[in-house]
Amino acid sequence: MFVDVIHAIELVGRAAPLLAPYKSKKKEQLNCTDHIMSAFTNYSTNSRGPVLVRPFTMLAPYTTMHNIICNQVQDKEIPLIIVPFQGNRDDNSIQSNLVRDFNAQLQNNARCTVGILVDRGFIHQNFNHFSCNIVVIFVGGADDREALALASRMSRNPDVSITLLRINVKRNESEMNGKDKQLDDSLVQDFKDKNSNNACVVCREVVANDSLQLLAVVRSLKNYYDLVMVGKMPIKAQFVEEMKGWIERPELGLIGDVLASSDISNGKMSVLVMQHFAEFGEHSNHCISSTTSLSRETK
Repeated sequence: MFVDVIHAIELVGRAAPLLAPYKSKKKEQLNCTDHIMSAFTNYSTNSRGPVLVRPFTMLAPYTTMHNIICNQVQDKEIPLIIVPFQGNRDDNSIQSNLVRDFNAQLQNNARCTVGILVDRGFIHQNFNHFSCNIVVIFVGGADDREALALASRMSRNPDVSITLLRINVKRNESEMNGKDKQLDDSLVQDFKDKNSNNACVVCREVVANDSLQLLAVVRSLKNYYDLVMVGKMPIKAQFVEEMKGWIERPELGLIGDVLASSDISNGKMSVLVMQHFAEFGEHSNHCISSTTSLSRETK
């Protein structure tokens, strides 16, 4: 697996934007970029699987950064981008707003799955042995399927524990027996079959009949998992649609916005919000190729 690591640096002035391979420097000249690339290089060296890191440095204004990334995605047929989330509910700084706008532009324009990571480290950190406890919240829909597809790949790692938490809600009448429901059931069943003998994988199902029950399920995850994975927007159900008015950070979606709040797990749980690429409008099931959808590629 190849990972392109791009350190994005704001370009001030009239110089031309630049995306170039990163070159390491002498120890006495190390800067922020060097420390970032060193961390990824160490991961590549010590990871269980063959992960090859290709480091880049990008200099560009915030307003055009997404164009460079989107071109890279299209040229190399990259299936997944992960970018960091910056800011909190009370952070309205210029820097925070610029980064959030960059993330939103990637979600709107990148021809691949986009993940936004709210990084809070690990709750149960052991410096002598890596382990990660993950929960995937699955309500249904294309975005949730991307989250589960990525978790399916992660389940191959014996140091990763995964809980699939499927929340069953009453779908809109038009969605009851539609293609989305069939795709959801198929992917969940594939995940269960693949991990039937995997002691590190647990599958649970609960029912949420209204917004309060859904929020109660989400809040019950408090302080137990290192990482919560969820799709940006779940399937269409009446009370889910009504909850959209509560969202304060649209790029994180419905459940991601709740999980990113400081009152959930005291801000200690990391969150990865996934959005699948839809060529023909929001939440279309069409993908331009197998490389643009993690869930299709997994199959």
